[in-house]
Amino acid sequence: VRDLNIAANIEGVDTVRDDDGLALSSRNAYLDEGARATARSIPAAISAARDAAAGGVDAALAAARDTLDAGSVDVDYVALVDASTVTAVGSEHRG
Repeated sequence: VRDLNIAANIEGVDTVRDDDGLALSSRNAYLDEGARATARSIPAAISAARDAAAGGVDAALAAARDTLDAGSVDVDYVALVDASTVTAVGSEHRG
């Protein structure tokens, strides 16, 4: 929005979740129980990374990967990125 010079405000809000922790969305409504279990691994991995972040980038990434592996998620990559630039941060990052 900023780089296109569009006058708009974007406000972040909390994700509304079902009782099992999965985000309420029109697409998630079509998931069977097996797919729901796999999908729940994603917010769990984000939480695990957040909890491990005090140990640095490598610890946060390892926690996320471990959580996804435990949820049987086929992962191509996991990255921590700068919120403004969406570029991956290195192990030297202090945020």
